[in-house]
Amino acid sequence: MPAGLDLNAATGNLSGTPTAAGTFTFSVKAENDFGADTQEFTVVIAKGDGAVVATPELDSKTETTITIVAVEAPANGQTVEYGINTSDTAPSDSWQTELTFTGLTANTAYYIFARAAENNNYNAGEASAALEVTTGTAATPPVITTTTLPNGKVGEVYNATLAATGATPITWSIDDGELPDGLVIATEGLISGTPSVKGTFDFTVKATNAAGSDTKALQIVVTDMGIDVQQASGLLVYPNPAVDNLKIVRSTNAKAYVAIYSSVGAMVKTFETTEAVTDVDVSSLPSGVYLIRMLEGNSVSAVRFIK
Repeated sequence: MPAGLDLNAATGNLSGTPTAAGTFTFSVKAENDFGADTQEFTVVIAKGDGAVVATPELDSKTETTITIVAVEAPANGQTVEYGINTSDTAPSDSWQTELTFTGLTANTAYYIFARAAENNNYNAGEASAALEVTTGTAATPPVITTTTLPNGKVGEVYNATLAATGATPITWSIDDGELPDGLVIATEGLISGTPSVKGTFDFTVKATNAAGSDTKALQIVVTDMGIDVQQASGLLVYPNPAVDNLKIVRSTNAKAYVAIYSSVGAMVKTFETTEAVTDVDVSSLPSGVYLIRMLEGNSVSAVRFIK
């Protein structure tokens, strides 16, 4: 007899709840004090209606894939399968048990359904309500839009930010050549620092993202400071840049008052001199750009140097 059914021996009533679908053939025997008889019967148990399951939830997505969270399986033993469509109607075929849909089109709306899968005892359940998901936008490679960079001056802070279109994040680097001494490039595209050597510097920058890369040849021209770093207004200083000692050379040995200022205008050293060549100890000064200001009578001269 079909599993789940019982025959009442006293009444002959066959009843119960079938637990398996199929065609079942069996013989029943009836007997009393006067004899017995048997009869063969065939009972067909049809598959039951499939269970109802919940709507899928999104786990993650890319430009070409969508991954969902597994839906809880029903208690009747059915598993869960998933379908996808570009309309809000459940698909008629191509259902799958995998949680990731691949080979999708970027920036496209998809509708994902769940249902209880057909098995030996139950038909496929009705599709759940749809989960709508739009795939990510396809990544585009970078295109560098910076065409020129500002010039710099020795001893002056330099900042310039490179620009590019394309999917972010974009990582920047030097592909060929070198930046001026004292400058560096950050991965975010900022070129910064304080140039220490004048000259014309040619180099190639590279912008890279997940979709590709682009390069651009650029140039930075580094010039001397506004006041000549070696000689101005009759003063000569050397060596420049200086390390521990600096010489100030002038054409006379008249009494003069000298003050040295930092790049932010703070006076860091002052003294008098009556020498045509004055030795100055700068070993205690931190690295940077400084201004020497000399007052001789009513005449003021100024020159810069680098430490």
